[in-house]
Amino acid sequence: MKSRLEVFVAAAQFSSLTKAARSLAISQPAVSKNIKELESEYNVTLFKRGAGKMELTPEGERFLVHARKILGCYRDLNEDLSYFSGGDISAFRKIKVGATAFLAAYVLPDLIEKYHSLFVNTEIELSSGSEDTDLFFTENGETVHASGESDFIDFPLFKYDLILVAGRKNGIDMSSDGSFMKTARYVELDVECCSAANSFFKSLRTFVKTDNIDCARAMVASGENYCMTFPSFAAEKHITEGKLVPVNAMNYMPVGKEAKLIVPLSNLRKRHIENFTSFVRRSLPGI
Repeated sequence: MKSRLEVFVAAAQFSSLTKAARSLAISQPAVSKNIKELESEYNVTLFKRGAGKMELTPEGERFLVHARKILGCYRDLNEDLSYFSGGDISAFRKIKVGATAFLAAYVLPDLIEKYHSLFVNTEIELSSGSEDTDLFFTENGETVHASGESDFIDFPLFKYDLILVAGRKNGIDMSSDGSFMKTARYVELDVECCSAANSFFKSLRTFVKTDNIDCARAMVASGENYCMTFPSFAAEKHITEGKLVPVNAMNYMPVGKEAKLIVPLSNLRKRHIENFTSFVRRSLPGI
């Protein structure tokens, strides 16, 4: 069944039996045979054929949606079970990864818990810091600095924006840049610092710097005139709960960033590292 779905998806992608056959390294009659078998099994017509061109029928369009989902499940199955191949499934495994503090606080905990429920003999050692250059790992009893050198590799996860947020009760006046500068107080974290807007925010009436996420969030939500930059995926929860609001400061533009895992190369070649990073990528909670 899987191979027939792969043939169908290729034919839908290329709109051509010949190109689908070439991409799969099989014969054109084999492609045609697989599609006919699917049409016969489900009693539908999947393609409109004519003048050397193939187009999906409405039934074919719907079939394509399900086919891609099923093939995706096969890929996930293969990736998860590859964790066990070539060794004792009861063997203890340790995974070392690093992430910026917001990612470690808002995204990874739930995913790590889910991963543990599937692979109970795995320990995940998570290091967090302000930027990639401030991440530290323990290797053979020694602390190693993840300075972006060849000893470490990045695993990009998703892109996001930094947005300016403030407590709902604060009295920030956004009628003009001047009013905003006079009334707003800015809290900068040592994590995910928004360099493009730093010079603007540092000139605000009060500037506070902290490396504690909970402390900064409490300050902003306290009702005082504090504001701060938050990753969009972290701010969304607090905005939905009514604790924070986005602030449209006139000189502030969202700055796109990329969330990623940092993995020591000493662990990278181990299959369980690949399994974990793949699990995180496909399990991201709708970001």
